[in-house]
Amino acid sequence: KWFSYDYGPVHFVVLDSTFGSAFRIEQFFWLLFDLNVNKSPFTCVYFHNPVYSSGSHGSTLYLRLIWKPIFDYFDVDIVFNGHDHNYERGVIGNTNYIVTCGGGAPLRDVGSSWWTIHSEKSFHYCYISSNSSEMTFQAIRNDGTVIDNFTLKK
Repeated sequence: KWFSYDYGPVHFVVLDSTFGSAFRIEQFFWLLFDLNVNKSPFTCVYFHNPVYSSGSHGSTLYLRLIWKPIFDYFDVDIVFNGHDHNYERGVIGNTNYIVTCGGGAPLRDVGSSWWTIHSEKSFHYCYISSNSSEMTFQAIRNDGTVIDNFTLKK
């Protein structure tokens, strides 16, 4: 239910954020170990429930308590989530928290919060390109226009 893989210069971590699994000590210690041995320049983590969201489901507070300190400590670059059917990016510390769930299910309204850089109710997809020193992110509407973008440098 949780695993990781490297794709080029990016280390991807997949977690199980369901209530029962998020509290499993095995997943917690596995995450600590995985991020500790990670040597990739960039790290992205993804799971279903959003840590930060201004959408109808809102933030998942227990994940902030359990995983956010780990993401901070290990300088995770991007955390991707779904659950709220919209787009929202927030930056907390050095981590970009992105809700990206605009791939086809009915969209939901989204507001903004103190952490929000951009939020929008639209169908979209995310595009990442990376080399060992730079990662570029774009959120793109179905018509090809860019919703949001940023570049991370190492």
